[in-house]
Amino acid sequence: MSTIETPAPPGAVRAFMATVLGEEDAQGWPLNASSNAAAASLVVKSGAGRLFGFTVYNSAGAAQFIQLHDSQVLPADGAVPVFVVKVATVVDKGVFWGDWGRFFNRGIVICNSSTFATKTIGAADCFFDAQYL
Repeated sequence: MSTIETPAPPGAVRAFMATVLGEEDAQGWPLNASSNAAAASLVVKSGAGRLFGFTVYNSAGAAQFIQLHDSQVLPADGAVPVFVVKVATVVDKGVFWGDWGRFFNRGIVICNSSTFATKTIGAADCFFDAQYL
């Protein structure tokens, strides 16, 4: 009888460590969330968590704002973000909060916006990648 071995999918080891140890005790094993395609937003995590950093690529023909929201789901337009960074046209930008990360009480949501102070969702023209626990 032959055995077929299937490699674990990407991120499976980190997800397993978080399940076994708990997300807070799985230090050294940050999880990763990616949009995997052009998107206007990404729910990184529903529920309390720690965001270590993120990278965003803006493929739009104009600069736009990238916002972070402390929410379990994508908030409605008009919501006030907890963090904003401006990203120039056709460029990537990385943000890193070091080993301690930035804590979110309800959840971690990242999105683009055409306005700075409140959310006005833009087009699906960003690629998001975030590291969290």
